[in-house]
Parts: sequence; structure tokens; C-alpha cells
Amino acid sequence: MFCGDFSLIQFPSASIGDRGGTMQGAPEKLAYSIEEAVAATSISKSSLYARIAKGEIVASKVGRRTVIPARSLRKLVDG
Repeated sequence: MFCGDFSLIQFPSASIGDRGGTMQGAPEKLAYSIEEAVAATSISKSSLYARIAKGEIVASKVGRRTVIPARSLRKLVDG
């Protein structure tokens, strides 16, 4: 059982596209699935799809999957 000091552990940041606080060597996330984007932005799935349809959020298909570039979500969140 470990009884050491946890104050030195760095946990990954929850920010979209944020490089700070991530583990060394872990690549920056370039795109998000619909489910990940909903969780990251706290907007509903239907609102996300509506914003994609209006062109407010860029999305593309990779195979059967819809992905949203991190920069598009950052733009939405930052205003």
C-alpha cells in the first residue's frame, strides 16, 4: 500500500486543446467525437448538432464517425 505524498502528481487538464497539465509525451487531442464534445462543452447533443447544421461548429466524417476539431470547440467556448 502506498502512503506517500500525492501533491507531486500532475493530472491531465480538462480544458479543450490545453497543453498545460498533461502527462509528458501524451499527444494533444486534435478532434473530439460527438459524445466527447458534449462532455467537454456541457452543451446538449441536440444543440451541438444544431450548431453543426448552422455552420457554427466544423465537423467532418471519418468513416462512420463524426469528429469535431479541437479548434472548432475552442472557438465556440472562447466566443
